[in-house]
Amino acid sequence: MNGCEASVLLDGSASGPGEQSSIPNLTLRQAAFVVINNLRALVHKQCGQVVSCSDILALAARDSVVLVTKLSLSLQSNLFSGGPDYAVPLGRRDALAFASPNTTLNNLPPPFANASQLIADFANRNLNITDLVALSGGHTIGIAHCPSFTDRLYPNQDPTMNKSFANNLKRTCPTANSSNTQVNDIRSPDVFDNKYYVDLMNRQGLFTSDQDLFTDKRTRGIVESFAIDQKLFFDHFVVGMIKMGQMSVLTGSQGEIRANCSARNTESFMSVLEEGILEEALSMIWFVLTETRRLRPIPSNPYQAPESSSFVVADWGIYVLGGIINRCPTSDVWFHDCFSHTWRRVPSMNMPRASASASLVDGKIYVFGGCGDDSNSSNWAEVFDPKTQTWRTFVTPKMSHSINQSAVIQGKKVYAVDEEDQSFNFLPSECPSWTSGKRDTIPGYRIDWCAIGELLFCRGTRGRILWCEPDELDWKEVKGLAELQESFCGSRHVLEYSDKYYELCKPTKTDIKYDISKLCCNSAGNIVIFWNTQLEYPEGLELRSAEISLEMHEGGEIWGKIEWSGVILRDDPLSYSFSLKVLYSAPVYS
Repeated sequence: MNGCEASVLLDGSASGPGEQSSIPNLTLRQAAFVVINNLRALVHKQCGQVVSCSDILALAARDSVVLVTKLSLSLQSNLFSGGPDYAVPLGRRDALAFASPNTTLNNLPPPFANASQLIADFANRNLNITDLVALSGGHTIGIAHCPSFTDRLYPNQDPTMNKSFANNLKRTCPTANSSNTQVNDIRSPDVFDNKYYVDLMNRQGLFTSDQDLFTDKRTRGIVESFAIDQKLFFDHFVVGMIKMGQMSVLTGSQGEIRANCSARNTESFMSVLEEGILEEALSMIWFVLTETRRLRPIPSNPYQAPESSSFVVADWGIYVLGGIINRCPTSDVWFHDCFSHTWRRVPSMNMPRASASASLVDGKIYVFGGCGDDSNSSNWAEVFDPKTQTWRTFVTPKMSHSINQSAVIQGKKVYAVDEEDQSFNFLPSECPSWTSGKRDTIPGYRIDWCAIGELLFCRGTRGRILWCEPDELDWKEVKGLAELQESFCGSRHVLEYSDKYYELCKPTKTDIKYDISKLCCNSAGNIVIFWNTQLEYPEGLELRSAEISLEMHEGGEIWGKIEWSGVILRDDPLSYSFSLKVLYSAPVYS
């Protein structure tokens, strides 16, 4: 709405409904938005995330003008070459926000506007009268819903409308609010040509905004010239499209290049625990991952439990549930608004909990366990409704053992394993209790469960990433990551500490073996891992990350490909930290 920056492609968000919900845009076909996003996926797969949705939309508009005509006429004649083809200036970036429905409504020319209104509106956008008439020629293809033009039929017929044409329209639209549709150009509805202007000269324009271009003396001559000379129309249409495509574009560092045309890029939020030499030297810091793949601190919550909290992303923020404060479990719940980067306390849980299993299922947060021996089937689980901001007890049989790991498949079904490696699944829409599954009989270290599609992933030891089908629990290793795993070994001159906390020893050469300290997934369906590296003395610590895409190969093997790897945070060597521990990481649409 604000320019050629693809804001119309954005779905609504926490800040309100998007431009698609505005009345003039209700006729936009949802299938078209799907096509644009599919094109974006193909382009980004081939070129990487360097082409904006704005550019893809501009290119698609050009190509649709050419291809719709070729497809329509390919079986009729070889003399036609389609609509005008032209070079599209590129380099746009995508908007970070959309206009409100009211702003959209007030800035799009309505179908009942007359020529004077249109001329003034286009002039405000640095488009002249010829641009107006040429761009209106886009109505040579497409359809319209009855309510957009029946004001010319009921209660009285517009005298500028051809009577036979009006009678045909009344058969299509028997009432003013009929849900039927009508083609814009009755002569060649599926061909991009100059017949639209022939329609106007025969008083068969569909909208007032169409027909008045012939009625008004200022624009009539242009309509007549385009009706006679199709090449002239094409030439001016191209000029108008290029001018319109350069209106209020975003370039350089403005806006973003979306990974999904219907949503702003997600921001990855992380909670990092900095562990120091002294037992009490713990510092909880929240970060957002920037476009340059570096961590930028955001306001942290001094009242948040420093350990054993559970985290859930819902709507546009992160819920932090329970944890341990002063060695005791707490029932506190906090919400971080990722749109405003603010914290607020929300209603506490009914039971204090630490290291509970928390999952978002069907829009509600289900919390299980974490409340020790004091719990029973009446309070072992509870559920929170983010819409009403209320907790209620969820009565379900208490498990014999604590839940060790859990993950949600497709937002519907929770899979979990307990301390005895017995698996369970939970589908609240069908059954209010856990159903036991297979036992994980192969010993091993499998932590940080996350779901991508219908599969579970986790981290093992020695830099391995594992996967399985949730009902089978037969863990297999993701192949193709040997080089990454080898990089976890090396030697460094590091600073060791004596038995007395305040005494420092000289740096010594030490063999180092790193391992993945946290595994999660991002909005692109890729695995993201984190690990610490100890730099040569006196440089201190680095927190590194890698994004890994996944591909199923023949034979049922999953192979990983490192899409990016690098340092996201470097610790101050004077802090004397020995660990930068990622407690939580998740993508959030803000």
